[in-house]
Amino acid sequence: MTHYFETESFVEEISQSPEIAASHYRVIERLCKKVDVVKSIYQRYSSDVASKMSDQEVSHTTYCNFFECLVRATKIKSDLKFLNSAIKLNNQMKQKLIISPEKHRSNQAELDVLLDKLVSNKREDNV
Repeated sequence: MTHYFETESFVEEISQSPEIAASHYRVIERLCKKVDVVKSIYQRYSSDVASKMSDQEVSHTTYCNFFECLVRATKIKSDLKFLNSAIKLNNQMKQKLIISPEKHRSNQAELDVLLDKLVSNKREDNV
């Protein structure tokens, strides 16, 4: 029996959890690559999240929930790679008409504040 990775189930699970499990960060990183390179997230991938197994993109809700997961991951890990993917995903959601221009601006403002905090913290660490 072939096992698949079901993206919507995964995103729903991490969206509803108060914390992101350490084991989930590797999967989030793999999904970041989908956002960064492919510019789409599909419903089903191979079990290692390397190859898409579906031509159907995830729902609009899943896109929005994954954006929120990236914001959370950025805050928890203070990692610019998650922030970079969140910025790209925000722009992609606007282009795909998943979110309104107003929501895009609101998201971008939140990301800008987060970037300022991360850069400020990095400067303080280097002092």
